[in-house]
Amino acid sequence: DLDNRPRLENCTFTGNTAGFGVGGAIYANGSWMELFDCTFVGNSAYFGGAITSMQLASNPTLVRCRLEQNNATMSGGALYTEQSAPSQNRCTYKQNSAGRDGGAIFSAGQGVSSLIPTYVQCEFIANIAGDEGGAIHNFSISPAFLECVFQNNFATAGGAMYNWNGADPELLNNLFCENAPDDIDGNWHGASNEFSQTCADENDYP
Repeated sequence: DLDNRPRLENCTFTGNTAGFGVGGAIYANGSWMELFDCTFVGNSAYFGGAITSMQLASNPTLVRCRLEQNNATMSGGALYTEQSAPSQNRCTYKQNSAGRDGGAIFSAGQGVSSLIPTYVQCEFIANIAGDEGGAIHNFSISPAFLECVFQNNFATAGGAMYNWNGADPELLNNLFCENAPDDIDGNWHGASNEFSQTCADENDYP
């Protein structure tokens, strides 16, 4: 429903839980929600510790939001999306964790090639996944990342990003530093990205 467009500004979601459900603070199914200057701290769920967004008509917009210390028992420590294409600008994901995949974000497209999540000038710092994709895990979906920072994220594979089953994200002018055991596992394409074993002063970030 394209009329279902809730808009939240300057909101804080702290310590909410969905237990064995999805979306510790927000569950959006077919909703084009807009979040501006919102903060999500310490929320938890089975999938999508802070937010879960699902279905083709659910493409949220997040601007200047902070998602910190959220946890998913399975996947998507802060954000879990399935058949959804969020648009994010200047958001920060920090110290989120997932028991399996996508310490900060898990995205699944399941063959819907028209879905292109976009991330512009976002930061992914010190996120952890127990399995794949310390910050980002892409399954059958190919997001676009522009001028983002991936710093000190950790997983068993794809410290910053793990791409598989047809995922081929576009990466332009991003910074990857101090991710372990590697920066990216899987296919990707793009240009003008910087990969470094050490991180410079944050003022040097894109």
